[in-house]
Amino acid sequence: MPASEPYHPSDLTSLQKLASLLTHPTMVGAIGLLAINDHVLRPAWPSVVTGKLGDFCWLYFFPALLAVVVGFIAPPKYRARSGRILMASMAITGLVFVFSNTLNPIRLGVQNALGVLTGVRIAITLDPTDVIAIVVFLPLWMVWKTISLQRERRPISVAYLVMTLGVMLSLANSAAADYGIDCLSNDGLVLQASSSAYGKVYTSRDGGLTWVHCDDCTRTCSPEVGPNEPIQHPEDPGVQYRYVAGEYVERSENRGLTWSKEVQFEESYEVTNALFQLRKSSSTAVYSDAPLTGLIEPVSGNAVFAMGHDGVLVHLAQPDQWEWANVGEYERMASPVPSSRQEAADLLSGEIRLSGLFGLLSVATIIIVDPGRRSKIITLGLPWFIFALAWVLSPAVNRVGYLFFPILLFISAGYVTAALHVLLYSRGQLRPKKLPWLFAILLGAAIAFLVPYVLWAYAVLPKYSFASPVSLAVGLAVIVIGRRLYQRRFSSD
Repeated sequence: MPASEPYHPSDLTSLQKLASLLTHPTMVGAIGLLAINDHVLRPAWPSVVTGKLGDFCWLYFFPALLAVVVGFIAPPKYRARSGRILMASMAITGLVFVFSNTLNPIRLGVQNALGVLTGVRIAITLDPTDVIAIVVFLPLWMVWKTISLQRERRPISVAYLVMTLGVMLSLANSAAADYGIDCLSNDGLVLQASSSAYGKVYTSRDGGLTWVHCDDCTRTCSPEVGPNEPIQHPEDPGVQYRYVAGEYVERSENRGLTWSKEVQFEESYEVTNALFQLRKSSSTAVYSDAPLTGLIEPVSGNAVFAMGHDGVLVHLAQPDQWEWANVGEYERMASPVPSSRQEAADLLSGEIRLSGLFGLLSVATIIIVDPGRRSKIITLGLPWFIFALAWVLSPAVNRVGYLFFPILLFISAGYVTAALHVLLYSRGQLRPKKLPWLFAILLGAAIAFLVPYVLWAYAVLPKYSFASPVSLAVGLAVIVIGRRLYQRRFSSD
């Protein structure tokens, strides 16, 4: 706020009342319930109840959060009108929520805008039935009317903590997990395939080779078949199939007396799952070993297996061959590793930023000289600590999800604090004859730090948990060697 527009007592009182609403027990309870619902209940029991519960909780606390922000930045003549600020915040939240759930162009616009603002890929589901949740504005307003500053005054700083939790949970507010095509059924004429997420249902009339979306169909599933349990042809008991998810599919033509291995699935790379999340642009999509279920279509004799996000795998009875088939948006992932340099850069965008910060910190560490060396080392601990937080959070593994946003904040803060440290404590070292050396150290440390992550992205290193410490160890080695070379070269200065 400009210095020419100081707070008046009424302004502060208004903010304190909004802060008291945001820290009200019912508000804190809604935020806690949202966290439990979205990250415990909804993944374990995806249903209409857990879906709607998240909407009710979010709509209860978010207008209060928005009101505090608006109250802080509002022009002086509006700051004291906290009731109107809350009402406007409720109206804005409600309109965006309603239109995002009913009009696809607005849903896409809001989704893209949030992605640009936060740096996180946001997924919003179009569901008009969610609109009912706006009735929660009524109890929110009733609680507001009961707020008394004499009885419930709380520090505004507490409200800021609640706001931080609220923003993170808003980004983390996820829909039911999407396992892709995980359900198959057959009524004798039409094959049906569906996903447990959002009730997407598709039908096929050619034995599972082509599929069309069916708006009027109700999801039905054949009984699930466990690992190595036989799937029997409904008209020819001699033909049977069995599978182990992620390993193989076998076929028998003599009632299960002998089996031949028809399909052998390759072991998936760890990077494939991270890349899958990036390509799907959704933190709700789950890549799992398949087949998830299977059946035999009696008319064609084709065996059809639900392969999650890879669509379906079909064994054609005539001719005797296997084919992958797309089911709506679910299709086989073309490459288990990045298919282009741009895709690799997108996957490792956090690590690339982190490598630049590591290079800058390497320079800041190397150019520390006396006098006051101890104090300089101590103050350098702050940017290194910020770097460590971002490094531990594993950017590529959380490339799609609410953790990526705080990772970017940590990295940005690290750049600022590292640059300030150099300017405040080592500015005298930034001489023209030293700059090429310092740039070489920065570039060398950054590249050395990044290379193990690149090797992981292309499945040369199997585990991110292995690439990460290797990256740090190689980078620290560059710092040690660089400092010795730097001191030897400029020891006389």
